[in-house]
Amino acid sequence: TCKKLASLAAGVRIEQVFEETLSQKHHFRLNETELLKMNQYRQEELKKKI
Repeated sequence: TCKKLASLAAGVRIEQVFEETLSQKHHFRLNETELLKMNQYRQEELKKKI
């Protein structure tokens, strides 16, 4: 969670962070649908901050 929030604040591409975190823990890569969902989530979070 901390890593995710830090990424949002820093404007880092959140899908990359999730992919790195998940691949370390579970040894799989996010599929396209999950990446899109996470990107939408990031956009919503950024809108809330503005």
